[in-house]
Amino acid sequence: MVITKIEVQNEVIPRKYYADLTSNVSQKPLLKLNYKQNTISFWFSALDFSAPEECQFKYKLEDFEREWIDAEHRKFVSYTNLNPGKYIFRVKGSNSDGIWNETDVAFSFIITPPWWQTYWAYLGYVLLIIGILYTVRRYEMNRVGLKHQLNLQTLETRKFQELERMKSRFFSNLSHEFRTPLMLITGPIDQLRSRSYKGNLQKMYEVISRNSRRLLELIDQSLALSQLDAGVLPLRAREENLIPFLRGLVFSFDSLAEKKGIQIKFDTDSDFCLAWIDHDKFEKIINNLLSNAVKFTPVGGKIIVSTIVENPPESPFDKSPSGHRTGGQRGISITISDTGIGIHPDHQKKIFERFYQVDDLSKSIHVGSGIGLALIKELVELHRWTISLHSEVGKGSTFTLQIPKGRAHLKDDEIVSDAKQLGKLKVKESIEPKTVEGEYKVGIEDKISDKPKDTGKTLSSAAHLPTILIVEDSPDVRYYLSTILAGDYNLQEAATGEEGLKKAATGSSHLIISDIMMPVMDGMEFCRRIKSDLNTSHIPVILLTARASQESRLEGLETGADDYLVKPFERRELLVRVKNLIDQRRRLRDKFKRDLLVEPSAVTVTSLDEDFLKRAITTVEKNLNDPEFETEIFAEALYVSRSQLHRKLTGLTGQTPGEFIRTIRLKRAAQLLQKRGVNVSEVAYEVGFNNLSYFAKAFRRQFNCSPSEYLEKSG
Repeated sequence: MVITKIEVQNEVIPRKYYADLTSNVSQKPLLKLNYKQNTISFWFSALDFSAPEECQFKYKLEDFEREWIDAEHRKFVSYTNLNPGKYIFRVKGSNSDGIWNETDVAFSFIITPPWWQTYWAYLGYVLLIIGILYTVRRYEMNRVGLKHQLNLQTLETRKFQELERMKSRFFSNLSHEFRTPLMLITGPIDQLRSRSYKGNLQKMYEVISRNSRRLLELIDQSLALSQLDAGVLPLRAREENLIPFLRGLVFSFDSLAEKKGIQIKFDTDSDFCLAWIDHDKFEKIINNLLSNAVKFTPVGGKIIVSTIVENPPESPFDKSPSGHRTGGQRGISITISDTGIGIHPDHQKKIFERFYQVDDLSKSIHVGSGIGLALIKELVELHRWTISLHSEVGKGSTFTLQIPKGRAHLKDDEIVSDAKQLGKLKVKESIEPKTVEGEYKVGIEDKISDKPKDTGKTLSSAAHLPTILIVEDSPDVRYYLSTILAGDYNLQEAATGEEGLKKAATGSSHLIISDIMMPVMDGMEFCRRIKSDLNTSHIPVILLTARASQESRLEGLETGADDYLVKPFERRELLVRVKNLIDQRRRLRDKFKRDLLVEPSAVTVTSLDEDFLKRAITTVEKNLNDPEFETEIFAEALYVSRSQLHRKLTGLTGQTPGEFIRTIRLKRAAQLLQKRGVNVSEVAYEVGFNNLSYFAKAFRRQFNCSPSEYLEKSG
């Protein structure tokens, strides 16, 4: 049995590869093919020449076929698309008599795999997978580690922020604890200063007052720095014409400069310059710089505040309707120069550091705390502005504040819309007089006399005085407030918010003055409950607090408070605010009376009071023709007691329930008399009057004419 020909990919393999084949297969394949040579054909023949066409054949390709394949008389076999591997082709045959030769002929060959299927490749795959798994695991471990580290950093940051907030709260509470005693010092001292004393006593009072206000200034600066550290002093910037505002701040120091014999001047090259500023913080910056300039400038010196508006070449398109330049502004430069003692160059780099004090200044009569300039620096950086210093010893100092144009340097949450800021500005103007801070604070001007009150009023006159309820946990503060208000007002006192609510519920109070920092129930909650109670919502409330920030003031006013006063306050300021609120409430009652005669529904007070008055008017109008409709039925219809109804209507309108009902009846009677075809008696009965004589008298008192005369005028 022999293999006569072998073809691979239709190409004949040389005879040397398959000559002298036997059934034994060597370890080394006879033919080595690559993975693309996977089609192979074999031709074979038996050595029986007597009748070769009768010979039969069987073949088998080991590792591809398990059983022998009967080829019968066919002498050819072909394999295609063989996988890489080692193969042995075996073939055997029979003679013409059908006798099989048990010895076959074997041909071994190998098809090598492509490189990506070799053992080295698989080893590489394993190593690659191991590398990938290792990398993923390492990445995951790093990620977990980073996450853990981030969590630790976040936790540390939160702890730090919490510590900063705790520090801020501590300073805030400390400020409150300082402000209340300071108020009890400055208030009585100011009262004593208003009197005439002989000798040095008057000067001693002035020294006490000035230094107590200086202490208050230091407290405010320390609190502001702690709030900056804690991130609870946000920037609230709005666009504003800087020149008028700056001019007002400079002029507020005129009297102080004149008193010290210092010339102060404001110089500007423009009356219009828009800049994005936080009104309150900008005021602190300028006031601190001017305070330092006044403090360290000797008698006969000068202070010059100048502004330079940096503009590009003028364009006709950069005009507002009023003619002011509005476009192309590059920024504004504000310089505050003085002819004071100056600062040595070695100290100028550290002058803005907290608590840093210049040794050379110890020779001066003024020694700073090292807080003011640090506060200025941080407020400037909060705006993302720049401030610089140029100073020469013995010649003076110049601070330059650079404010960029536009708002690109600000974050979105630092910008306040015009409408929102306008509301805040109105609130601020209503609760904060224009003064110079700290030891240079100027008192408000008013018509309240500083002379001692004449407390010898008769009991009958005292009974007609307005009643003020003082809610304050400090007995000293209650006593101090009483000394200010006694003589002009009847006073009630409460040591806690709960006690204050009970006394306010009696309805005898015309105004409430409450501290904010109180145990159990603070002033915010007390005010909120006063304004949400129908029986007390009409009573004006003034909140006293040591929290001087604008946000705290707004928070207090949002609870419904009518005014907000920061400790320590001036005696005259308290008297003016109390008088204004009581007069405002009186004018509101007078307006209601007029509106009721014109149109009963024309009432505008707080929403709770407005709702009550509208329900009261509607209830009376529904029962106009019922002569039995009186106070008792009126109170039941409104779901209040008779005493509550009396207190509420008297507080809002100045009328008793009976007068309120009669006023609406007479108003409706006047409307009916204007119609044609009616007579007086019909109208009287329709609006609930059974007695025509009483109706005529009441109508005359209300309209200064009889019903008949009114009917004739209307006809």
